[in-house]
Amino acid sequence: MNKTALFLSLAILFGTVACDKPATQANTQNTVINTPQADTKQPENVVAAMKNYDHVYPFENGLAKVQKNEQYGLIDKNGKEVVAVQYDELYPFHEGLAFVKKGERVGFIDKTGKAVVPLQYDDDEDYYLELSHPPFFANGVVSLNKNGKAVLVDNTGKELNLKQYDESPYYWFSEGLAAVQKDGKWGFIDTTGKEVIAPQYDSADSFNDGLAQVEKDGQSIFIDKTGKAVFSVPQHYDYIYPFSEGLAKVEKNGKLGFMDKTGKEVIPVQYDSAYEFSEGLAFVKKEENGKWGVIDKTGREVVSYQYDIYFMESENPTFKNGFARVMKNGKHGLIDKTGREVVPMQYDTILRKFSDGLAVVEKDHKKDGYQYGFVDTTGREVVPVQYNFADDFSEGLASVYQYGKYGFIDTTGKKVIPFEYDLAHSFSEGLAAVEKEGKWQFIDKTGKIVIAVQGKMYQAAPAVKKAPPLPQRFKIDSSQYNAPLYTGEIAHKLSLDKSFDDFEVHKENLQEALKEAQADRRNINFAGQYMVVSAGCGTGCVNFYILDVKTGEVADSLYVSGYPVDKEGKLDPEEMATWVGWDIAHQQNSRLLFIEGDLGEDEYGFGGNGSFAFELKDGKLHFLQHSPVVQMSE
Repeated sequence: MNKTALFLSLAILFGTVACDKPATQANTQNTVINTPQADTKQPENVVAAMKNYDHVYPFENGLAKVQKNEQYGLIDKNGKEVVAVQYDELYPFHEGLAFVKKGERVGFIDKTGKAVVPLQYDDDEDYYLELSHPPFFANGVVSLNKNGKAVLVDNTGKELNLKQYDESPYYWFSEGLAAVQKDGKWGFIDTTGKEVIAPQYDSADSFNDGLAQVEKDGQSIFIDKTGKAVFSVPQHYDYIYPFSEGLAKVEKNGKLGFMDKTGKEVIPVQYDSAYEFSEGLAFVKKEENGKWGVIDKTGREVVSYQYDIYFMESENPTFKNGFARVMKNGKHGLIDKTGREVVPMQYDTILRKFSDGLAVVEKDHKKDGYQYGFVDTTGREVVPVQYNFADDFSEGLASVYQYGKYGFIDTTGKKVIPFEYDLAHSFSEGLAAVEKEGKWQFIDKTGKIVIAVQGKMYQAAPAVKKAPPLPQRFKIDSSQYNAPLYTGEIAHKLSLDKSFDDFEVHKENLQEALKEAQADRRNINFAGQYMVVSAGCGTGCVNFYILDVKTGEVADSLYVSGYPVDKEGKLDPEEMATWVGWDIAHQQNSRLLFIEGDLGEDEYGFGGNGSFAFELKDGKLHFLQHSPVVQMSE
């Protein structure tokens, strides 16, 4: 993404903020509508100090990822930058090493920042997606791409010698073994590169549950990790799926059943749909009524065919910790392994899994939009559905969002850390990363600041007449413009059907915004299912795109000049004497958008300078009110 320096001289003279902000920063400019004033008193004793980063992430194994100018590094619990901010991507540590990207090269670093695996491998996204993205060390090895060829690298950075084998698109390890090919035949190696099973098969799949399906001389067989043939695959099956919990799904004439590790069909082929076993149970469906039930490993019906199932976070419908999410008549709930509805079918969504004994639930309150609370494993609503957003519990506390601010509650629902943060991550290793007034800090479970930005966090404002916040410049009842928070699937690709100013130039910004929405729904920052994404358009101006995360389309856009010009496009000295640059305010659960700047001469019938209020209606911005430029000098 291009980094355009915007109206530099004006920035120096008038304190104007640069306009070319990445999509991630557009989300942090929300001025909250009717938000109670937060206490900004700085604690006297700050244990550690860190630099002022654009974003700070939770601690993991004593280190926290930090971001500055779209690059990443790591800090320790003293706020010290132990890995310099220099990488374009930096992923979590696995087996003591973290995958990093810099430019067009990738490698791995240790916790001191040392490049154990030098950054000399290709940044080939398609290659890594075949394995898992990002690649990570497992059992001391990782498969990487170098000059278009797959290589296997150990945790010292040494490439294993596999020259005796045919070129492979990638090395896929499963249960400690990977299939390799030599002279057209397949065998298996371990994580040291040692040949465990000699190449002799015409094809080979990965190991699952201790067995791998291979083909030899036209016969399909299952082998164990020594290469011993366990049983031959019956010819009458059309397809056999990997084993899980001792059973493999088998398919014949479009119907599904299960066989055991002797090749015996223990559950007859009779289902139209079926998922693998988890915790001894499997979801199955027959087309008679189109509903799902649950069977055990004997084929006994444990839960009758009455439920719909739904996908959340790309998970298959399975039991986890004794519970499974199901849906009936459009409402969601939880069942246990006996089929008992432990959480009644009354919620619009049950998010994620149980954490600290509680799960996030969601209801559409119509007027107030979607709201969130928590239920326990008995179905009791421990924390009432009342928040605008809620994260999973972690270490006994959960980050929740209300009235435009984040705070923390305990597992009884008690508010233990005030609602005063603009962003908040979950607690990890006793600390939570939070943002307040543009500054990141780490707090402990009492709310005390443990690591803060170097120097004073909150500067005393100069004695000037401040303009009221954008929303307060208009007589608008904000409660009439609530928007429900969208909970459906988020578009993976940007729709290019519509064209706006500089749209092609800023596709990268918009696509990145979609990725952010997929990673964390808190990035959906406007009117329930939209993101306001800013992108510089030249000296002293900015484009704001209204991106629909459901469709991937740009619904509308606004062009704003950062300072006033006259009809000839020249700077207006009278207006500049009081001008403060553009500003914008919007909320996740509101259709109101407020903006300050120059929207173009006579575009709205009264000249383009000043503050404007818009409503997003039917996917388009509609003008509501105008307020003139506010005097800012003493």
